[in-house]
Amino acid sequence: RALFAAEGGAQRQLNAIFPPGASASVTASCAGSAGSPRTNTFVMGGLIGCSDVIVVCDYVLIDAVNYFSLTSTGRCGPADDSAVRAIEVRAK
Repeated sequence: RALFAAEGGAQRQLNAIFPPGASASVTASCAGSAGSPRTNTFVMGGLIGCSDVIVVCDYVLIDAVNYFSLTSTGRCGPADDSAVRAIEVRAK
């Protein structure tokens, strides 16, 4: 479940960077969360009691192309016995 929470967090951030049906406002979406973790708590389905934290959303411009790095950490369960999983996603 913690892995799915981490994936959900990364997908939320990617959706903010690359909004469906709209041109990407990429730098503003990522810069707003750079250096300040964003916490989401799940309240529905199999991820109840899980949270995800976007630890890093950073980008670099190379040859007029933005490259993004996202790190999302999912945590499920009580504080003293929680499962934690982290994933890193890169996108352009």
